[in-house]
Formats: sequence, C-alpha cells, structure tokens
Amino acid sequence: MDVGKVRAGQELDAHEFGNDFLVSEAPAVGLPTSTLPFFATSYAVGNLLAAFAKPEFIVDVITLPPGSCDLASNLLEGVREAASTFQVQLAGGHTGCYEGIELPLITVTSFGKKTRDRKLPSPGDPVVLVGEPLLESRWLRWLVGESVDSVDWKSLTPVPALRKLMEFEAVKLAHDVSEGGIAGALSELSARYGLGLELSRFAMNIGDELSEPSYGTALAVVSPEKEETLIEWLKQRGISANRIATLGEGNPEFSRAKLTELYGWPTSSFDRQLNRFSLFVKRLLAIRNLRELIPEVGTNVAYSEDPKSSLNQILGIEGRIRRTPSGVKAGRPNYGASSHVGVLLHEIMSMGGPYRVAINIRLSEKSLDVLWKAGIRPTKVTTSDPFCPTLKFVRETRILADAYYEPPSVGMEGGILLLERSTDLALELISTIASKL
Repeated sequence: MDVGKVRAGQELDAHEFGNDFLVSEAPAVGLPTSTLPFFATSYAVGNLLAAFAKPEFIVDVITLPPGSCDLASNLLEGVREAASTFQVQLAGGHTGCYEGIELPLITVTSFGKKTRDRKLPSPGDPVVLVGEPLLESRWLRWLVGESVDSVDWKSLTPVPALRKLMEFEAVKLAHDVSEGGIAGALSELSARYGLGLELSRFAMNIGDELSEPSYGTALAVVSPEKEETLIEWLKQRGISANRIATLGEGNPEFSRAKLTELYGWPTSSFDRQLNRFSLFVKRLLAIRNLRELIPEVGTNVAYSEDPKSSLNQILGIEGRIRRTPSGVKAGRPNYGASSHVGVLLHEIMSMGGPYRVAINIRLSEKSLDVLWKAGIRPTKVTTSDPFCPTLKFVRETRILADAYYEPPSVGMEGGILLLERSTDLALELISTIASKL
C-alpha cells in the first residue's frame, strides 16, 4: 500500500506519514514483566485512537538483559494476547538479549488510518476528564507495599474509552494521560494550542495529585453546548466523566509528583517486599553526600521484614553500592545478595534483636560524633577476624547494639555497622550523618 512520505512533527502523540495513515511508538519498562506487553500495546494503540485513527496492526521489539532470554517466548505470547485484546494485528517484530539492558523493555509501534481530523479548540471550550483518575497511583503504591488497596492493572488503559470518544462526533480532540499525569496532559494540550487553563472545582479537589500517575484516563475537548451531553453519554456507557478544566485564561502551577520515583526497580515485580526494598535503595542513592559514607569495599544493605527469614530470604544489593568516577552506582536489589551485612543481620535477628535493616559505612570521627549526638552509642568491636570482626564479636559477646564500629587494622579499613528497625528510620539516620559531612 502507498503511505506516502514520512513526515515527523508534533502531533500530540501520533504522527502522520502520508495518505491519512498515522503511526505511534511507545515503550514499556520498569513494571512487572508480565504486564509489559499489555501496557506497551495500550500506549501505542491509545495514541492512535486519541488522534481519531483506527489502529490496524502493530510491530513489537522485545529487548531483554543477558540471562533473561527464556522470557522471550512468554513476552511474545503476551504481545499476541494484547493485540487481540486491543483489536489489532501483530504484523512482525524483533526479540533479542543485549549487554547494557538491565530491565526487560518492550516497544510497540502501532499503525492505523485516520477516520476524521481533529478540530482546533477555542477559548471557553471545556476539557472533560474521561475515566476514573489516580487508579495508576493506587496500583503503584500497592506494588511497593505502601498501600493495601490493590487495583486490577488490566483496567489501567484508556483504549475502551477512546474508542467510545471516536463515536462522539462533537469531540474536537482527545489526548490520553501518560507521563506527568493529568497535569502533564493538560499542560501539553495548553502548550500545543496556545491556550490557557482554568481548573474546575473537580480538579481543585484532586489538588497536588493532578501530577501523579493516572494512566487509563484521557482528556476530551468539546464545545460548551456539548459538554453535558458528552458527560451523560459516557456515564450511560459506564465511563466516568467530569470537567477538569476550561481552555482560555489562566496558567496554573502544578507540583511535581513524588510517585515518579517508583518507576524502574521499585515497581518491576509483583514481589511487594522486594519492591519496597528497591524503593528504599533508590531513595538511599539520592541522599546528598552519600559518597562520603561509602568505604573502599563498598556499602551494602540487608533488609528483612520477617525476623525468622533464612539467609537466602534476606534482601541485599548485588555488587553493593560503589563509588565510581561517574558517581555512586548500585547493583540490583535481590534476595541473598549480601553475604556480609546479610549474615550479620541474620545473626542479630536470631538473637532477638528488633532490627530489620543493616548497613555498613566508612568509619570516621565525624560519623561517630553524629551518632553520639543522635543518642546512639556505637559499640566498639574488640575481636579480630580476617572475614568479619563484627560478626565474630556479636557471636562471642551476644551484645545487641544500634551500631558497632571496627577500628582499622593492618590491611583493613575501619567501618561502622548501623542497625535500624525500619527502612524509613534507616533513611533518616543516613541522611543525618551525610548532612553533617
């Protein structure tokens, strides 16, 4: 078929490439692996529908870290299933494992034919939010163990609502909500057409959460006389709809969503304990001056929610946290990834200690002074051992403490082992020490 010449340009989310054909490409990464085919396909197909194009076929690219090639067939089958769900044909693609890839990544390109043109919005046009807001935020909080309120992740797609919007001829244009949340989508709409925004009472009630993840919703612009009709028409079809803003005057300021830090390792599995620990590590790496606390051998963190955990059930960081010329780097959080700090935490928990987090840092007079001022009295390790003096000391003396410090010896750097009852308290303690350096 003749599709003409490719023309790249700003077209909200989909691009024309001749003879009324549109193309959209979208990646999915940093979420549970089994969900990636669904979301990558939804992103790409949804972008076309928002441009009033009927999606016809997709191609996919599945890239995996070395050692994960066994996932390829399952992910390909997932793309096929997603294609069926979103009523498109899988026409081809590519799969491979590559050095440098740390998390599974799926990119889907969707092609479709435009059914009608978008219409330019006018000042005074209402912007209707289609779909229930903030469901994605609730799901992400559940994934990292910060909420018990779960959400069916397969409901997090705007595709069904966008298909309905295509039927409503009075809709001037649509835009799905993705990065930046509802606030980001409103800002993109405003910037694209050079119109201001006046937020509705419904938006004011959402408040700062407007910038939080809210995938599964979409924006629809209609003329004022069609607003109530559209809202009622959608609600009759089981789709939530509310005015979110009016185009014209105003330049609202939106706060930056904190939930953006959840993407990547913190939400890359359905293991909520692992995800919670991954989020802790990500926040730890963001601490200013953390580099000054990392010993030559690196820093590791051990974490367990269950005091009866076996050694291979204690979480740690593969390869530790290290100082490098390009900054502080860390391996991937995983079970059994700490053979040093993990063993110490396991020993201390087996003695009845109330601690759930252990972390080693460099020994310095300044760090000891900060600990003393914080009410923590580090216990001096008085045994010697080529592997771990602190472990030997704890086993011999049975002394439980909030912190232990090993003086330097021949061929060994001095160190401090910190123990805390939760990841939040550990972050607070490390931040306090680092801020004094």
